[in-house]
Amino acid sequence: MQEFELIANGGLLDAPLQQHLGGWGAGIDASTIYETLMLLKHIGSGNLAVGRIYEGHVNALQLVQSFGTKEQIEELAKENIKVEPPKMAIAAASNSYTYADDDEFDSPPY
Repeated sequence: MQEFELIANGGLLDAPLQQHLGGWGAGIDASTIYETLMLLKHIGSGNLAVGRIYEGHVNALQLVQSFGTKEQIEELAKENIKVEPPKMAIAAASNSYTYADDDEFDSPPY
């Protein structure tokens, strides 16, 4: 599905990783709760099924980072991390999420 490619290309698969693992702590770092909720809301407003699947991804990474062994967490980070930085720019002040290299996502895709 195109939506999953956009999520992957936007660096959002890495977002739930803790910062020292290459993410921005979505769903794991208390300082990112608002941004995480707005991200989930935005994805879900475009496609609820995709939003729920992405929410499951965030939850799964949260559980492994909270209860996994050091080796499991390192393997998880290695599988999820990308070489290039995330392409998503968060505009929390305006409650909108846009992709820095793709202007078509200034508003939900519906």
